[in-house]
Amino acid sequence: PLLRMQRTEREGLSAFLDDLLRQAGQPITLEALYTRIVIVGVAAALLGFVVTKFNPLGLMLGLAGYIPVMLIRGQAEGRARKITEQLPEALDLICRSLQAGHGISEAIRLVAEEMSMPLAQEFGRVYEENNLGRDFRECLENLNARNPGNFDLQIFVSSVLLQRDTGGNLVEILQSISTTIRSRFVFEGKLRALTSEARFTAYVLGGLPFFIIVVLMFMAPDYLLPLVTDRWGNIM
Repeated sequence: PLLRMQRTEREGLSAFLDDLLRQAGQPITLEALYTRIVIVGVAAALLGFVVTKFNPLGLMLGLAGYIPVMLIRGQAEGRARKITEQLPEALDLICRSLQAGHGISEAIRLVAEEMSMPLAQEFGRVYEENNLGRDFRECLENLNARNPGNFDLQIFVSSVLLQRDTGGNLVEILQSISTTIRSRFVFEGKLRALTSEARFTAYVLGGLPFFIIVVLMFMAPDYLLPLVTDRWGNIM
C-alpha cells in the first residue's frame, strides 16, 4: 500500500511525528509542527534563564518544547478513542445495510454519510479510494495504516477481508464484534470507577518530583546548581 511505501522512505523522528499528525487528524504540516516545537522550546529556555537570574539550570525549561508533541499525541489518542466509541453503532448500521441487500461498499458509504466525525471521515476515505478504482482490500489496509493503534478497527478490517476470501455470514460476524466492544466499554467503565483513587494518587506522586524541581529553580536556583557545576553532581 502507498502509505506503507511512504513510511519506509522516512526515518526516525520525522516519520513518528508525521504518523502522529495523521492519527490526530491535524491539517498542519510536519514543518509547522517543528516550528512550534522550536518556538516553545526557545521561549521557555529564555524565560527560565532570565527568571533564574541567568542560572544555566533555567535552560532546562527548554524541554517544554515537547509540549506541542504531547498535545498532538493527546489528540491522536482522543481521536482513536472516539473512533472506537463510534464503531459499534457503525457496525450496526453496516449490518442493517447488508440485510437490506446493499453491498459492503455501499454500507461503508452510508456510514460516511450518517455517522459523525472522526469515523465518518475514515470510512469516507475508504469509499472514495474504492470509488476511484483502488482495490477494496488496499483501501481497508490503508484504513488500518492510518489508525495503527486502533485494535477494534483492525478486527473489523480483518473480518471483512477474511469473509471476502472464505465466505460466511458477515452480518453475524459484525454483530458479534459490536457486542464485544460494547461489553468491553461496560467493563472498562467499572474498572475506571474502582481504580480512580489509586490512579489519582499515582498521578500526584509521579508529578511531584518535577513540580518540586520547577519550584526550586525559581525559589532557590543555587540549590540545584551543583548538579550542573560539580563532577559528582553530574554523575548523580
